[in-house]
Amino acid sequence: MCPPGESHTLDDGTSITLAGEVGLLGRNIVVEGNTYENFAEDSFGGRIVVSKLTQDGVEYVGSAQLDGVELRNMGQEGFTDLDDPRYSLAYVDLGTVEADSSYVKRSSFNLNYNVALGLLGTTAMQVEDNVVYYALDSGEWRVLLFTGTTTCRSRGLL
Repeated sequence: MCPPGESHTLDDGTSITLAGEVGLLGRNIVVEGNTYENFAEDSFGGRIVVSKLTQDGVEYVGSAQLDGVELRNMGQEGFTDLDDPRYSLAYVDLGTVEADSSYVKRSSFNLNYNVALGLLGTTAMQVEDNVVYYALDSGEWRVLLFTGTTTCRSRGLL
């Protein structure tokens, strides 16, 4: 018997490789969308939006540093307006992010009713070693695993 990840040869001579990707979903810090009687049928979870605001001539720029956080039951299906993204976590119009002011590291997105993470008008942000498990994308459920480091450009969607 060959261990996983190595080639196996079938009786008919066909060679296949069996392997699986494993990602830890559970984290000590959990941000969970509120559940109610029909929330699964409504596909309507929580969301976090990090953006900027100008008030009385003063610009306030948001930031969020997530490291080892699980986002569960997040995102809202059917909303695709980029001015009001209903992703689980969205960084919107932050421009070029200063080093370590905002990042998403070693976190998990578990059961998302829209895109798990959206970077819109936001550049040079660190996104590394995250797991996305069940994200609803164009009406289809997707299971994704991300490892390594990614510095996202102006329009990144996971």
